[in-house]
Amino acid sequence: MDIAITIILGSISIIVSLAAVYYAKRADDNFRNPKIDLELSPDHVQFMLRNVGTDTAVDIIEINNICRDLPNTLWNYNGPIDYIRIKTHVAIPLYFQNGKTPEPSSMTQLRFEYKNSDGDRFYSDIEIERAATDQQIYFNRSKLIKWGVLK
Repeated sequence: MDIAITIILGSISIIVSLAAVYYAKRADDNFRNPKIDLELSPDHVQFMLRNVGTDTAVDIIEINNICRDLPNTLWNYNGPIDYIRIKTHVAIPLYFQNGKTPEPSSMTQLRFEYKNSDGDRFYSDIEIERAATDQQIYFNRSKLIKWGVLK
């Protein structure tokens, strides 16, 4: 009888430890995920490129060739825009190529591809909306449409 109870308790312990290993692996995978997103500046005339994930984004490229002067590395930081973030290169202004600024009242999709510190590849699909005004460049919003791991 004592051996049967020991075997049952041992089996339960093995199942629980396997579940713990599985969830620990998932948590570790989620811990090393950069996520590039755009944030509007307070005056709505410029986007700030930032990494809201949990790891550094490196080798950043924009696939549609709309943006220029992208940083090679973008640190991760979750917090509001402020002077310190801009000066420490946590939020980087996003500039458009000459002649490729989105037209008024238009939606433009940007795709960024980048790597984390382990070399795994990720992507972010972001949609930006420009306001209807012709007199100045003014943006309404940005929306992270899709984000994930490139295989």
